[in-house]
Amino acid sequence: MNQKAIKQKMKKLNVQVDNLCQFLPQDKVCSFAAMSAPELLRETEKAVGSEDLLQKHDELIRLRNDSKILQRKCTEHADHLANLKKANESLERDVLRFRYLIASFLCPKNICSIMGN
Repeated sequence: MNQKAIKQKMKKLNVQVDNLCQFLPQDKVCSFAAMSAPELLRETEKAVGSEDLLQKHDELIRLRNDSKILQRKCTEHADHLANLKKANESLERDVLRFRYLIASFLCPKNICSIMGN
């Protein structure tokens, strides 16, 4: 058998010599034991699942990251909106004071009657 035929046979049988869950020589046991939970999950998926499973897992990871980004942006926009509302309330009070001052300069008698003088 040539190398190409061996690779085709390995692919057909889903034999993955670089996958620590399927092929774990003693010199690799240490690295397997040192893997984090996500790394162990990935290696387990390689061992028991198909290529489609890994692609779906990668897609889920990508979607979760996108979701986190959108949640962060939503929070930022909500905070920005709250700040704008506070600024708007302050400006509305300033407008009312300005209108009162303008009215007092234009027709002081009305202001005096409003104030009860």
